[in-house]
Amino acid sequence: MGRPIGNLAQAVNLTEKHLQGIGEVAVRWAELEGTLKEIIWELANIRHMSALAITAHINESILVNIAKALVDLLVTGPEKTLAEEMETHLNYVIGEVYPRRNDMVHSTFGYAAEGKTEILPIRARGKLKFGPRKAFSADDIFAIAREIYDANEKLYGYLVRLKELVPTWRHIAKS
Repeated sequence: MGRPIGNLAQAVNLTEKHLQGIGEVAVRWAELEGTLKEIIWELANIRHMSALAITAHINESILVNIAKALVDLLVTGPEKTLAEEMETHLNYVIGEVYPRRNDMVHSTFGYAAEGKTEILPIRARGKLKFGPRKAFSADDIFAIAREIYDANEKLYGYLVRLKELVPTWRHIAKS
């Protein structure tokens, strides 16, 4: 399973375009994760280097749960609609976008029909689960990267809004 494959294109039908798409998925996810961390830093009032030292050790699902808890706790009163929108979007990110990203970066690849590569997702949360097998064209993979980009664009909009609001909130005293 982990044996190096000399010619990916021949062995698992991964073209250069497939590999570029997978790379874009990874980069776009890193951008989204950075935005998620900044939301936590803003709401928790922790400074950059300390914040990095803390959040660098936390996986994505825990980061989302921390962000949701902080939003629920601190984005209150007249901003309750913003809190509800953010929670809905964070649920979408972790429930819909994150699994598609994981499929691209953590699955076992195999040979599929012409122009497609096949993945076999492998998951383990107390029980080992395989599949189902899925075939992806390079365009399918780029669509996942675009979905991550769009999700981050919306998440970043929330961060910008928080940066405007937080300094005015008395219940979050900046020191």
